[in-house]
Formats: sequence, structure tokens, C-alpha cells
Amino acid sequence: MSIFNLDIHTIIVLLIIGNFFAVIILAAYKYGKTAGLPYIEFITGKLFQSVAWALLAFRGHIPDILSANIGNTILIAGISLETLALITVKKNSIKWHYTYMIFTLSGITAFWIFASSPNMRVGVASLAVSVLYLSASVEMIRSRGSSRLRLTLGILCGIFSFILIFRSWYGFFSYTEFSLMTSGFVQTVTFLQAYSLMFIGGIGFLLMLKENYDAMLVESEEKYRTLVERANEAIIIIKDDRFVFANRRMSEITGILYEVLASKRADEIIHPDDRTTVMENYRKRLRGESVPRIYDFRILSTTDREVWVTISATKISWEGGDAVMALLTDITERKALEKEKEKIILDLQKALTDVKALSGLLPICSSCKKIRDDKGYWNQIEVYIRDHSEADFSHSLCPDCVVKLYPGLKSGNTPDKTEL
Repeated sequence: MSIFNLDIHTIIVLLIIGNFFAVIILAAYKYGKTAGLPYIEFITGKLFQSVAWALLAFRGHIPDILSANIGNTILIAGISLETLALITVKKNSIKWHYTYMIFTLSGITAFWIFASSPNMRVGVASLAVSVLYLSASVEMIRSRGSSRLRLTLGILCGIFSFILIFRSWYGFFSYTEFSLMTSGFVQTVTFLQAYSLMFIGGIGFLLMLKENYDAMLVESEEKYRTLVERANEAIIIIKDDRFVFANRRMSEITGILYEVLASKRADEIIHPDDRTTVMENYRKRLRGESVPRIYDFRILSTTDREVWVTISATKISWEGGDAVMALLTDITERKALEKEKEKIILDLQKALTDVKALSGLLPICSSCKKIRDDKGYWNQIEVYIRDHSEADFSHSLCPDCVVKLYPGLKSGNTPDKTEL
């Protein structure tokens, strides 16, 4: 038997088995994971093709309505789903879904209307499938940013589409009967290409899925770096009492490089007065006990400056063990403002107390003008006022007292206020 005259029935059986096992492998690949629409379309397309080739393999043993009409209908639908998945695996597209629905329905309708003889069946079915592969080829090749893998698959789909067009022409214009099981060069090349593309398409689809996952992973890592490294809060992860992760902000707050932080125990940077409380909370959190999720404490920087931080922590799983992830916000400036505010409030309260001391009824001597304090002592009026307010006194004589005390002085030469 020549290599160009292979047994078509044997190749069809191999196509049944190959597509069926492709369904099993693809299902195992995504078992227990969320599957996207392209994946569902691809695995459904493979399943349809396996069923379709099984119906076609029984040509002559079952009615033609099942083998030819139903079999080719399912085959066209299966190839349509597979090629559509190859196009949309990178990016889902409503446009291509509608386009392929039109192509598929048109091809199936044409087959049921015009495929009245074996030659017409081969011609119409080959032409309908060639349109599907050619559309996939053009889209995968022309798409911006297509990878080498996607370009390669596009080229292979294009080659197969031209082989199918040639097979279609051969079916339409052959002077001899040309059916599904007819042996010959055209049939051999067509089915070998279909058999090869069955494996290449399945492997290529999985690799394109991986390309998408890798691209999403890179994008996710970039977003993670942007979020974590540019955050205004220090983000740390502590496991076994040691730092296993710290972002840039943590180094800024403490003045300690990450490489140095990674070799330190967590309690080494905590203020001695707060160390016991913080580490106890850390261990309670690991044990799942109730502990404040947010509280304030002090850490030490390389400049020996006390830095006040607010911690918001939670228990996580890290590298196979329990750890604590925490966000630290520098509140040193806020604490300083609070301290200043407390001082101002105390000063105001003291001033208010002093004002109240002078606002009541003061017992004063009607003769010497001394004032009696709360303890029953009599004080000079200026002493009492000085002790109970911010006022102070300087002594002088009014003009009337100058005349009274110093009658020899002429009143005309006496100023309004005479300092003694």
C-alpha cells in the first residue's frame, strides 16, 4: 500500500480515538477550576468531532441520514467551536461568535440542501469547513501582538483550509465517484493533515491558555508591586517571630534596608516598653485567640527616634505555615499634635480655674482692704490678685494721697502718677 493511498477508515477510527482522548485530557487539565468560554467551546468541539467521526465511520452500516447528514452536521459544528476557541482564547469577541454562528448555520444548511450525492457531500462539507479554518487563520495571523505560537497555528490552519478547498473542488468537478471512503492522494493528504491538526490544535490551545495565564500573572505581579511598593503604609509579614516580607515603606519608617530587616527578629525593632504587649498579641493571633485587630505602639528607627505606628493585622498562610500580615501607619506626627493639644487643654483649664477664683464673692476688709482667702488668711489685695491671676502690680501714689501724705509739696508740681 502506497503512502499516498492509505486506508481512510483506519484514519477515521484514529480521529475518533484522538478527539475522545483530547476531551479527557482537557477535562483533567481544568478539573476543579473555573473554565472560561473558549475552553468550554474547545472541549465541546472536540467531543462533537469524536461523535461525528464515529457516525461517519459507520457509513454503509447505518442509514445515510445518520452517517452523512447528522454526522457532517455535528462535524461542522464541532470544527466551528474548535476554531472559534482558537480565535477567542486570547480575547473573547462577540463579533466572532456571531460570525461563526452564521458560517456554521450556512454550511449546515448548504449541506442539507445540496449534498444529494457522495461527490456533493465531499464538496459542500469540505468547503464549509475550509471557510472556518481560513477565517481562523486570517484572524490569528493578522491580530496585533500575536505570539509565534499563535502565528504558527494560524499558518497551519491556513494550509489546511487550502487543502480542503482543493478537496472541495475535486468533489465538485471529479468525473468519477468521490466519497468519504475513497482512497487516493487528495484523501490521504486531507486526512493526514486533519489527524496532525487534531494534536497540534489541542496542544497549541493549551499552550495559548498558558500564554494567557502567564501574561495575566505578569500583569498581576506588576499591579502587586505597584500596590505594595507605592503604598503609604508599611506592609510586613512575620513568621516564626521573624520578618519574611517588608515593603519599601517599612524601610523608610525604620531606616533599615529590607535585606537587614529580613535577618531581624520582629521584637528587635519594637520599643522596650511595648515589646511584651505586641509580641503577646502576635502569638495570640497565631493561636486564633481574641486580640485587638488595631492598636498603637512604638517602634525604633536607626536614628533612635521613637516612631508611633498604628497596626492593623490578620493571620494568613505563608509558605506552608501560619504567619501574620500587618499594615503599619506612621502616626508620630499625629501623636505629637495630640500631646500638644493636651498641653493646651491643661493650660486652658488652669486659666479657667484661675478666672473662676476671682469671679466669686470676695470677703474684703472695709478698712485696710485686705482679702480673706479660702484658708481664712487675710492677704493684701495686690498679693491675692497676683496669686489668682496673671496680673502683677507696680506701686505709685495718686495726687490726692501725695497732698495728704506730703503736704509740703505743691500740687501744681505733682504729676498725675508719682512712681516711688
